[in-house]
Amino acid sequence: MWSPLHYWHPVLKSADVGRSPVEQIVAGTPLVFYRTRDGAVAALENRCSHRRMPLHHGVLDGDRIVCPYHACSFAPDGSGRCPTSGSRALSVRSYETREDHGVVWVREAGSDSAFPTIEREGWTFVGSVEHVIDGPLQLVVDNMTELEHTGAVHRMLAFGIDDLTSVRTRADRHGDMIRISYEGPQRPLSVAFRSAFDVREGDTYRQDAEIHADPVHSRYTIHWHDPVDDTARRFAMRFVIFYVPTTAESTKMYTFAHWSVPKGRWLGLYDRLVGAEFMRTVRYELGQDKAIIEKLPYEEMDIRRFKLGPFDRPMALTRALLAERYWGTADAPGEAGAGAAGPTPLPATGTGD
Repeated sequence: MWSPLHYWHPVLKSADVGRSPVEQIVAGTPLVFYRTRDGAVAALENRCSHRRMPLHHGVLDGDRIVCPYHACSFAPDGSGRCPTSGSRALSVRSYETREDHGVVWVREAGSDSAFPTIEREGWTFVGSVEHVIDGPLQLVVDNMTELEHTGAVHRMLAFGIDDLTSVRTRADRHGDMIRISYEGPQRPLSVAFRSAFDVREGDTYRQDAEIHADPVHSRYTIHWHDPVDDTARRFAMRFVIFYVPTTAESTKMYTFAHWSVPKGRWLGLYDRLVGAEFMRTVRYELGQDKAIIEKLPYEEMDIRRFKLGPFDRPMALTRALLAERYWGTADAPGEAGAGAAGPTPLPATGTGD
C-alpha cells in the first residue's frame, strides 16, 4: 500500500530527541522517537501491538522502549516481547532515520527513495527555521507556490500590491517537477536591509522556484538586478522548504536558508550580525505566511470553488503533481474529481508576457 512515508521527511530538531520518548505524527502515522545508548535515533510505530497503548508514554530500558500498560518492550528494530505472556511474537513497525542539518528525518524501512539534496555549490547554509501551521498540507503548498498574496501579506521581499500588474510570471511542468518564475520591481526596503545585503532602491526582483513531490518541497532562488543594465547584485538568497503533513489539518514547514555573498565582504562579528538579520527576515516573512494560511477555511479547499486567475496556474500544476506523485491518487485530498490536469483556462504565462 502506497504511503507518503516512502519518502524522507524532516520531522523534528535533533536537539529535541533524547532519552525520553517523543511522539511525532507524519502523514497521519503516529511515530515515537528516542535515542539509543550510542546516540542513534530510533523510530517506531507509536502503538504497542498488544493493546495499542501509545509508546511515547513509556520509558527506556537500555535500547528498548517499555510500554507503561503491560511492560511489553520493543527494540529499535521493532522486535518485541511481553513479560506477562512470555511471547516474543509481538512486534511494531520500525522506520529508518537520518540526521542532517540539525534535523531528524524519517522514512519507511526498506524504501529506495533518495535523500533530498539541500546543499548546492556556491551557496552557504545560514540556518533553519521550523513552523507548525494549523492548516492542511495542500493549503500550505497553495500559498507557498504563488506570489499574488505577497503585496497584501508580506512587508519586505518581492513586490508591493500596486506592482502586480507589471510582474512577469511563468509556470510549467517538467516531468516530476514544477518550475515557476517571477520578475518585477522590488518594493521599498529599509536602509538597514539595503546596506546589509547590497540591494538597492528600484532593483528588479527575480525568483525562480522548483516544486517537487519526493517528498513535497520547494527550492527558491532570489536575485536582485540593476533595472538599467540588468547586472546581478552580488547578494542572493536560496531556500529549500519541506512541507510535512502531520494530520489532515496540520503541517510542519522546515526551511533551510542559504545565501551567496561576495567573498571577504563580511568577517567575524559583522558576519554573525548580518546572518542574524538574514534569519530574522526569513522567520518574519514565513511567519506572515503561517498567519494567513491559518485563517483559510479547510473545508473549502476544493479547487472547483475558486475563481482563478493567471497567478493561480502554479497551484493547479502543483495540486496535480502532488496527487499523482505524493498521495498516489488521481485527486488531491478533499478534491474529488479534480483530475491530473487541474483547471484548463489558465495560460502558461501571466501578466506582462
